[in-house]
Amino acid sequence: MGIIGTGGIAEFQGFAYAKVNNAKIEAVCDIDAGLAEKRAKQWGCTKVYTDYHQMLKDPAIDAVEILLPHQLHKQVVIDAAEAGKHISVMKPMALNAADSKEMIAAARKASVILNVSECYLFYEPISQAIQVIKSGELGAPMMIRMERLPFYDGEIKSSGYPDTWRSDKKKSGGMVFDDISHYDPVARFLLQADIEYVSALLDKPAAAYEIPSLAIWKHKGAAKYGDLAYSWVVRSKMPTDYYGLHESVEVICERGILWIPNISGKLINEAPLVVLKEGNTTGYLNIKADYGDSFRGEVQHFIDSIQNGTVPIFNGEQGLQQVLFCAAIQKSGEESRVVHLTEVDT
Repeated sequence: MGIIGTGGIAEFQGFAYAKVNNAKIEAVCDIDAGLAEKRAKQWGCTKVYTDYHQMLKDPAIDAVEILLPHQLHKQVVIDAAEAGKHISVMKPMALNAADSKEMIAAARKASVILNVSECYLFYEPISQAIQVIKSGELGAPMMIRMERLPFYDGEIKSSGYPDTWRSDKKKSGGMVFDDISHYDPVARFLLQADIEYVSALLDKPAAAYEIPSLAIWKHKGAAKYGDLAYSWVVRSKMPTDYYGLHESVEVICERGILWIPNISGKLINEAPLVVLKEGNTTGYLNIKADYGDSFRGEVQHFIDSIQNGTVPIFNGEQGLQQVLFCAAIQKSGEESRVVHLTEVDT
């Protein structure tokens, strides 16, 4: 593996690769040479690059993990594909459909795997919930309700998080693309259907952090709906091993309810997965609810896909649907109307 970009998320991805038995980090690349050297030492590799083009020429590298600001993804993915490297790119894969399609086409032309790094599908309570839904024991899923609440022990500045590329909407796409993107695969895989149209209320649609916000949507086919609420919780703390962030997921089915009370934080003291069926409540206590394991699971799946010649579950086409979802939410918030995903599929 070659890691391109060694910023904050690389802490998770790099240590995830360290846990994989059938792959190793061969080289790291970052324009910040000092940070690249630091990561190389952490991950036990000796090759350090400051120009990813030079890394792509290294014959010892079979695949790359691209962990750059979102607006940089397209060209690096295309160059990696042309160099014959398998590719994993951090979600969201791009900031619009056109760039996403160019990336997919480049990988297809080069016959390399294109994976989008989306760890939420590998968070064990979510992956187990998907299996419960697929089993049919709760009947057809009809509605999903989700919330995301960042906790801060202090004031929130008008620009959002200070001193990060995420506060520049041209790089991050804003909170909708950077954060809400996680909930597209959760909704689609749990309700077993793609999303047709959305309606969103974004408090500051032109700002990088459009918070508070609320999105509702309809899935294709049968009557299946979803919603997501997002807001700050300021001057407060919460127990967590990772982010000061509360997230929960509830799925309402024909014959029961499925509830995931926490993801990256530990706000609610409850079983990792709770199922209500026929008047009985079952807490799945044997599920490992370590958010860090979701990164390891996603990385392992990518490596296994390369070595087995199989398609990752969140490939480029899935990543495109994620981008369309986010773009539709953004457009809906800006124009105060319902937006079909076909409108942003350009």
